[in-house]
Amino acid sequence: MSDPTRREVIAAAASGATAALAGCLGILPDTSDGDDDAVNQDPDTDAVVVEESTDGLSSISAVEVEPGLEITGEIDVDGAVHLGADVVVDGDVTAAGDLTTDGYVRIEGDLDVRGDVELGSNATVDGDVIAGGAIEIGTDGTVAGDVNGGNDVDLDVGATVGGDAIGEVVRTATEASVDGTIEERGDG
Repeated sequence: MSDPTRREVIAAAASGATAALAGCLGILPDTSDGDDDAVNQDPDTDAVVVEESTDGLSSISAVEVEPGLEITGEIDVDGAVHLGADVVVDGDVTAAGDLTTDGYVRIEGDLDVRGDVELGSNATVDGDVIAGGAIEIGTDGTVAGDVNGGNDVDLDVGATVGGDAIGEVVRTATEASVDGTIEERGDG
């Protein structure tokens, strides 16, 4: 069997197969003995799975944060970021890849992502969201500041933007709101 790519590792992690897949790849130590310490990046791998609250994450290729954890400090990742449900990040998030969240996630800072941003239902960002790609804010999601997407910006039902919404096209579903201005850069 060939070594999986970073995208396959992140996709498997996002699908819930995190521990089994990562353990097989040597990303995670064998925790079958009950040792549930926080897991850090193996220098030979592209991804890391965070299983305990920690003080920031930086200089890694990709990250999967397990549900219910708190990250105190900035997340600065050279690839994709996936935040599980009920994760709290007390700081800014910077990623060279995409950022996705599951359900309620609170980010107490700004998002600066080169790829796409997909904020799940009830996600909250206390700052601005800047993306090189598309931005989707899920049902009842909230961004306190501006939203600036390199592609389309989609606000699902009840989503709220406290500042401006800027994108190629900005789509707002029923009961979505933008307190600032809506600026569309595209032709259509």
